Amino acid sequence: MKYLTLLFPSASARRTQVVAATLAKFCCAGDVICLSGSLAAGKTTFAKGFAHGLGLQITLTSPSYPIILDYPGSPGLCHMDWYRLSDENDVRECGAIEYFSIDWICLIEWWQRAGELLPEQSILVSIENLANDSRLIKIEVPVSLLEQSDLEQADLDQKELSPRQLKKIFGALKRKKVSK
Repeated sequence: MKYLTLLFPSASARRTQVVAATLAKFCCAGDVICLSGSLAAGKTTFAKGFAHGLGLQITLTSPSYPIILDYPGSPGLCHMDWYRLSDENDVRECGAIEYFSIDWICLIEWWQRAGELLPEQSILVSIENLANDSRLIKIEVPVSLLEQSDLEQADLDQKELSPRQLKKIFGALKRKKVSK
C-alpha cells in the first residue's frame, strides 16, 4: 500500500495536541489510527488532543490496564493500549477486533501486537523523542483515502506545516471518505 508521509515537529505537548486535534476533525467513523512510539513518547498526549478534536468533553486516560476504553459520541472514540498484549491471539481475546466493525474511530497504542488483524487502510502515527523534550510526529495516510486534486494544491515541502496547510491536507482525506 502507498502512503503519504507527513512530518510534524513538536516542541510542546500543546503542539502535539494541535496536530492530533486537526487530524481528528477529518476522521470518520470506521477509521483506525495506529499510534507508535517509545514509552513516554507522547501517545496519550496525542490521544487527548485527538479526543478534543472530535469534540468529546472527557478526561481521557491511558487504557494501559483496562486495555480498551470507549467514549460514546458522534462518532465514538475507542482508545486501546495493547502494550500488555503479546500477539494477535491476545488482541482477538480482549474483544478489540469487534470495534473495527462498528461506527467508532479506533485509536490504538502499540498496534504492532495485532499482526495482520488491522484494517488495510489504517492511518499510522509514530512519535519519536528528540532532544530537549521535542518530538517528531510522523503521520502516514493511505493514498487511496486522499483526493489527488487537493493534495496537488498543498505545499508538502514545508519543514513545519501551518494549521491552514494541515487542514488542506486532512480536508482531502475527509472529502474522499465522504464521497465513498
